[in-house]
Amino acid sequence: MSYSRMRNSLGATTPGKSIEVDGINITYNDEGEGLTIICLHALGHGAADFQKLETNLVHNYRVITIDFPS
Repeated sequence: MSYSRMRNSLGATTPGKSIEVDGINITYNDEGEGLTIICLHALGHGAADFQKLETNLVHNYRVITIDFPS
């Protein structure tokens, strides 16, 4: 099973935007307005770890969740 298929089967979502830095594609989600909160996940995890937190914070803050390449 591919990595992306496994993440999808576990309910993980892929962030909505991407940027290429030094030839590496980094995906991220950028939602809300106000003071910026940047969420960085641990190894073996992803931006989806912050989904519930992001949902609660976007009403008052700009929340950026980064999905580092594995």
